[in-house]
Amino acid sequence: MVRLKHRYLLVNILYPELEKSQSKSNVPDIVVFNQPTSASLTNQALLRGLRAEISSLFGDYGSGAVSESLTVKYLSPATSTFILRVARGHYRIVWAALSLMSSVPIQDG
Repeated sequence: MVRLKHRYLLVNILYPELEKSQSKSNVPDIVVFNQPTSASLTNQALLRGLRAEISSLFGDYGSGAVSESLTVKYLSPATSTFILRVARGHYRIVWAALSLMSSVPIQDG
């Protein structure tokens, strides 16, 4: 019997560039930094953007390593959080790609 082992990554999307542009408003900085994500962000768009980032950073090796095991288990645009499931041996590749992503992959943008 084969036992499949996975790691789950809890990710919070932050918007630091909006904090600078809205500094003159009366809204607290923490609210601007942790704002809700657009409703057009879907599981498929998130996976597509993450796989593109992995491909640009780690090439064919990274794409092949996480291609079968990378899935989005939970996505909440209201709280800007999502949970990813990835194989235990390759979770650091996904972690590095998430750390270096500079934009949220939205379908229309």
